[in-house]
Amino acid sequence: MNTRAAVIAISAAMVCTSALGAEVLHDNLCITEQGLYDRYPFNICGGDAYFGHPENWQLADRFEIDESYWITTATVDYITVFGVAPESVCARFFEGRPPEYCTQPYARAHCGETMLAGSFDWDPIEGDFGEFEGRRATVRFREMCRLTEGKWYLSMQPVTGQDVAATLAADFDDDHPCLHQGCMVWRWGVVEGSCCMDDSDPEWDATDPEPDTLSMRIEGIPAGDCVDGEIVTARCRPGDNERPGKIIVKVRDGQPNGTVTALLDPPDPKSMSIPLDDRGHGKEKFKDVPLGEHRVFVCDAIVDVTCAP
Repeated sequence: MNTRAAVIAISAAMVCTSALGAEVLHDNLCITEQGLYDRYPFNICGGDAYFGHPENWQLADRFEIDESYWITTATVDYITVFGVAPESVCARFFEGRPPEYCTQPYARAHCGETMLAGSFDWDPIEGDFGEFEGRRATVRFREMCRLTEGKWYLSMQPVTGQDVAATLAADFDDDHPCLHQGCMVWRWGVVEGSCCMDDSDPEWDATDPEPDTLSMRIEGIPAGDCVDGEIVTARCRPGDNERPGKIIVKVRDGQPNGTVTALLDPPDPKSMSIPLDDRGHGKEKFKDVPLGEHRVFVCDAIVDVTCAP
């Protein structure tokens, strides 16, 4: 092999096995960190201890992505009366209606996850909240949401009867350098209904003409050139004597000459790029995989894999 060919081969191998870190796709946490909040809209399913009866207020805010991403982490800031960790958090993503900037998302969630207490962070935050307690909820998704290019809305609604939560918000100011433009929307659910609303619930209302924006951050990993028709298989090749093994991932019927991302075992996934040939086929492997049950995510495919001796 000549020198040029060797360089090309080494470069291709590095691309095949490269890990993709999470990117910050949207970040308005400066609303909290720089004290820009001047709105406290309720965002709660329950709240009996404060209201004397259950309420069901749900907020969402807009963000935009310019390519397909796996959403790995979502963070939202709240003020609460007591600071008690909620029983659960309903984290949902809703597709925005094109083409206008600030329009209501569809009523039914595109994807999401309900996180029980202990599976998300609920950390104190500093600020001028008067008699209230500031809390930052951070969710790391186990059921990965893949969102395509466009406008999306995140809703993270705490569920608790022991406390009440309101999300920190601000008037959007085009001149403030730290703010990303948002579009807060809200809806009030049926009290007798379940939390984590579904398509039977009312349409969203926007806060026109000057929408608020919420203190939140979205992080994700690029999903690659998905065409939604990929055929994905994965198998484990265990190591000897209970040593870590390998999971070989194969992709067929993908985008010719494209690249897709494979994730292994969220909520803190390993990731790798899989280049596809001119037929849309590709293969790569996760190394140092321990024995046990594993999950592989590629585009719209989810494959369960068992590594056993």
